[in-house]
Amino acid sequence: MKLFCTFSIGMLVFLGACKVSGEERGKCQYEHITQDNVGLDLDSGDLRFNDDPVSLERLEKQLPESYSVSLGAASFSGEQAVVSSIHLLAVLEMIDRAGIDPKLVRLNLHLPPKIKRNKYHHIELAREGKVVLDGSEIAVAELAEKQLQGNPFVIDPKSKSMKADYRQLLSVLRAMGSHAELAGLGFVNSERIEVEAQVYQLKPDGIRDVISAPKLTTKPGASGMIRVVTNASGRKDYPPGTDDFHQEDLANLGIRFSAKPQIIGDHVRVSGVVIITKMKDRAGVFLQGNIPIASYSCSKTVVPFSVVFPPGTEAVDFPVAEVNGKDTMCRLTACVLDKNGMSRVERELVRSMANPSPAK
Repeated sequence: MKLFCTFSIGMLVFLGACKVSGEERGKCQYEHITQDNVGLDLDSGDLRFNDDPVSLERLEKQLPESYSVSLGAASFSGEQAVVSSIHLLAVLEMIDRAGIDPKLVRLNLHLPPKIKRNKYHHIELAREGKVVLDGSEIAVAELAEKQLQGNPFVIDPKSKSMKADYRQLLSVLRAMGSHAELAGLGFVNSERIEVEAQVYQLKPDGIRDVISAPKLTTKPGASGMIRVVTNASGRKDYPPGTDDFHQEDLANLGIRFSAKPQIIGDHVRVSGVVIITKMKDRAGVFLQGNIPIASYSCSKTVVPFSVVFPPGTEAVDFPVAEVNGKDTMCRLTACVLDKNGMSRVERELVRSMANPSPAK
């Protein structure tokens, strides 16, 4: 039995910075724009660095090498009504010592309050470094003088649209002391990023002949995946190590698309892959139980990408490997959506319609 596939491989690209050849890729001016993810369990203090467990000592050594950091923290057991601030304070102190640009530190700290409002103090971080304690604006330095021991704290940004500055939160935690109790944290990123990868060829008249245009929406820092496939294999699933006849391609005829977008300061970086699988021929079928086993040929187009979008740029076109012997391109689009699901262009359009320019 003869099994074979043909493969078309895409390329990694960095927008407007360098050629896509291997020699030039390392010189790309956007290559350094990366983001490391730090995860903190507020219950235990356990840490993860890019999804791998890490000690405090190891994290201290790794952070100075980071260009940007996304810090996520939550109570993973969910059993305690309050947690100590000591673990969060320690991590923020490390980030501060690492000297990372504050604009390149993102906070995603989620701890919903489980106790009644009159049982905790509410601290809101306002603009210009100000804080609001239980409805009254005070200076951060006054927190230590308020004798607030006895009740835990809930800390939120005063405005949901306000971008949290880790230094402001750090100053509050310092003023409260390392053993203050937290009953809630509300630093949750509300943005979503819509990513589309349009694989196309140009006709002689310049019109695009679109082969595939998968689209997905996910949170910054989270991987999203969609599959629009048909199954011609006669099998419902493929547990690892059980596909002795290599029929998986027949179960993935169509489009698979995954992308991980990140907001890094004023830039957006998107990494992922588009996989387009088409069956070309099938013959020599025999049955194993009620599952047909076939000799087949497939064409598989694989388009990996890692693109950095500078401010104000939402789309980039780059060449990928030929499909059916024809020059092929990919247009990657990344739009940051607000909590209402609107992109920057849509927001500007709404504002212009609400405030039309006077006729000349």
